[in-house]
Amino acid sequence: MLEYYASFFLYNMRTLIILILVTLYWSCIFLGQQFEKDFYERISGMKFPKEYDILETYDNGEFYTTTSLKVDSTLLLKFISDYKFDTLTRLYPSHFLGEGVLKKDKPILSDSSTLFYTAGAKGRNSWLFIADLKKGILWAEIQYPDFAGN
Repeated sequence: MLEYYASFFLYNMRTLIILILVTLYWSCIFLGQQFEKDFYERISGMKFPKEYDILETYDNGEFYTTTSLKVDSTLLLKFISDYKFDTLTRLYPSHFLGEGVLKKDKPILSDSSTLFYTAGAKGRNSWLFIADLKKGILWAEIQYPDFAGN
């Protein structure tokens, strides 16, 4: 009888462990494709276009968060116009920290006629948005305040 309970317990433990691992796996996949849209909008004062696909997002939890979105060119053009983006003629990697962590698409100045940007600050946060009309990509980055002072 004891063997029966032991095997029943082991079977259920294996099932529970598998269930936990599968849940963690799927959570990581779906959480990896999320970004804090409300945070970006609250800090920058800009409302994202209603339709977009998340290409990539990164948040180091301490210094900055950056996201790239695929946006229809018509919606992206309206977004650029609504928020008075300027043409981008020079991009310093130190200004766009996502340059070092994003792996899929990065802003490239080879055709600067299709690149636009806007930047600003609110309180101790700063932001930078870069848009590429040719690729239909919007990069958004928020830099967190440096509470440690370093």
